[in-house]
Amino acid sequence: MAKLTKIQERNNVDILSPISRVLSSPDYFDILQLPPPVLDGLDRPVWNVATEEIKKQYFKISRMVHPDKNPQKHIQAADAFDKVFKAFTNLSEMSTREEIIQEYGQTLVRQLKARESEGLDILSLSKSSNSSTDRTQDKINSSTLITNGDKDKSSDRKDSNKKRDHTEMEQSDKIEETHNILKHLNKRRKMREELKQSEAQSFEKEILEEVNNRRMDAIMKNVRRKQIEQKQQTEVKCDTLQHDLNNEHDSDDNFETKLNRLKAKQNSKKRRCSRTGL
Repeated sequence: MAKLTKIQERNNVDILSPISRVLSSPDYFDILQLPPPVLDGLDRPVWNVATEEIKKQYFKISRMVHPDKNPQKHIQAADAFDKVFKAFTNLSEMSTREEIIQEYGQTLVRQLKARESEGLDILSLSKSSNSSTDRTQDKINSSTLITNGDKDKSSDRKDSNKKRDHTEMEQSDKIEETHNILKHLNKRRKMREELKQSEAQSFEKEILEEVNNRRMDAIMKNVRRKQIEQKQQTEVKCDTLQHDLNNEHDSDDNFETKLNRLKAKQNSKKRRCSRTGL
């Protein structure tokens, strides 16, 4: 027994070795041992893993499956290392990461729909099987009334009752499981509707805030435009007043020069008259 347990442990270690695990991993998340995306209330895939965590897991697993550290399985280690590097590059780039997350989310949605349809099918089958079991039970009861004294038929009847009880137990378990699935799905539907309503309300609030902000921006632009126009008008008025004042100064200067010229002429005439003796 000890030898068998040691052999089983060795087989389990070989199965769970990093190289075999990476080569048998179905997706990039499992390769890097990262948590997979989950669906929110609106069946949208969500994956909140930082790039630092992706790098950390890449360095950790790439060291374990490196061909230099696994010389006995060099070819398998090289394939595993390439697979790890591919997972790291695809999950590090934003564009490829979004595509992978969306594809994973679509598979999750398909699984949910399959579970829902399976639960409904099981419920319909259980109802039909219940009706058929009731009919068989009626037949068995009628046959028991007719053949009450036959021991062989009574043993067959006991076996059929045991089988019927066993099938009824299985069907009841399946029905309970499907009821739980349907409860979970109804709960998800309600959560989805509540999330839709909350998102619609938040979207309306954002739109109203955006409209109000744009309205306030337009009002402030009009106020600034009016202020600029008033400033320009006042500047124009000031310029015209300054021009008028300058013209008045110029006219005053011209008048003074004319007076001075007349005075000079009169003085020159007086001098001439005094010389001539007139």
